[in-house]
Amino acid sequence: MVERLKALCNKKKTTFSSVEKELGFSNGSLIKSKPDKISAYRVKALANYFGVSMDYLLTGDVHPTYSPEIRDFITRLEKLPREYQNDVFKALKHAEYDYAESLNKKDSSLA
Repeated sequence: MVERLKALCNKKKTTFSSVEKELGFSNGSLIKSKPDKISAYRVKALANYFGVSMDYLLTGDVHPTYSPEIRDFITRLEKLPREYQNDVFKALKHAEYDYAESLNKKDSSLA
């Protein structure tokens, strides 16, 4: 967990001591924390501070509750350039619209 916290600090351009001070933790407590000894309150506070899930802090798993297929889709989507991601989102919106329309047609035929 300490390695993930270091990476998050680097990404946010902050330090452990700044995070500790801002969250009201004692000085040096993050670097000395053992994952099995840190309280749920602290994990939640850190997750909120960095905008990540508690699961990510504890396990490194970015999408722990998704099926393997959905996690694969998200991983592959994140690797695409932004303009291609936008194309995927547009295609998804069209698919959602088409699906909703097909449901509406089924409902109409049942009435």
